[in-house]
Amino acid sequence: MRFIGAAGNPAPSSFRAPRPLKASRPLLALSLVPLIAGVAGLIPELDGLVLGALIAGTAALRAGLDWWHLSSLRRRADLELLGAAVPRHADLVAWRSNELTSEDNRRLLAKALRGLVSDLEPGRLPGASPLNRPGVRPHTDLILALGTRIGELERPVSAQSILLVQNLLTDGFGPLYARDRVDELGPELRRSLQALGSRLPASDPAPTPAGAHVRLHVSRNGRR
Repeated sequence: MRFIGAAGNPAPSSFRAPRPLKASRPLLALSLVPLIAGVAGLIPELDGLVLGALIAGTAALRAGLDWWHLSSLRRRADLELLGAAVPRHADLVAWRSNELTSEDNRRLLAKALRGLVSDLEPGRLPGASPLNRPGVRPHTDLILALGTRIGELERPVSAQSILLVQNLLTDGFGPLYARDRVDELGPELRRSLQALGSRLPASDPAPTPAGAHVRLHVSRNGRR
């Protein structure tokens, strides 16, 4: 794709994504005016309370609509990045690539992978997470390797490689959670490591053969 650099770094984007909190902030500030006026006795206190609540509700609605729009944009860009949709929105994908490969997102993703390994420790009591612990434990080294590689902020990564890992973590129907798909977990983890340009751990018993094909799964949780 022309908007992804040769080293995996996204090109600058002129696209401006919705910013739900920023958009709703003026309305939230405005909602304080009738409340203050009511307390000060300039208008009936009940009227001030009702009017303030109506304006605050409008701010919440505006933020909700912007969040929905932002999620839709992310889903569209992710499909284009993974080749599941015809690339038509270069600026949108460049924006999403910058978001995925940002240092903040990489830190969060590396932390999530380390937390996943921590949840697999035998001494930890099962929580509310639907994680398939028995099926995932044999792949601890691969998960740790992913977390380490993503956390190496001085080394560039491609947006597609980050998206593969992110989808693996967030897809509730994926091999981390679905017991009937646990056989796909090892190949998916190896594919993600190879996409990140990282070597497989020496302890990994089954490296992916050259040219092996692993299906792409786009997250179905509707987050992006």
